Amino acid sequence: MRIFQSLRSVAIILFVTLGIDFAVTLFIPAKFLDSWLAARDRDAYIYDRNVAWHHEIRPNIETTRLWGQDTYPFKSDAMGFRQGDCAANNPAAEKDNTVFVVGDSFTEGLGLPFEQTFAGLLACAYRERGMAARNLGTAIYRLTDPANPVL
Repeated sequence: MRIFQSLRSVAIILFVTLGIDFAVTLFIPAKFLDSWLAARDRDAYIYDRNVAWHHEIRPNIETTRLWGQDTYPFKSDAMGFRQGDCAANNPAAEKDNTVFVVGDSFTEGLGLPFEQTFAGLLACAYRERGMAARNLGTAIYRLTDPANPVL
């Protein structure tokens, strides 16, 4: 009996959630969705979406990106890692003294110059000590995207 009550509760929650989602999707003006799609397409040249693990930053890019109303410098190295002025630039010399910072858009530092991201702050501090920090962060929309699965 208790299992049926639980299933009933789950069904009600699912029905309400899907109903709200349908109503919101039905009544959101296309102009709001268009601006989101335009922002996604504007940065399409930055990422290589043809890799099996979702996408990665293309190598050797130096540009200015838009984040909301703000612009910020964006640069990648020859390996496709985000970098800035204090980022490591000699992989052979850093071979045994490198820290890799792995993560999502927070790690990549969307909206900030490299030196203001936490990976950039590490890179600047480590460079003074003869070490390197590489920013392996990349924006991911969701880990379970059916078109581009990560997991």
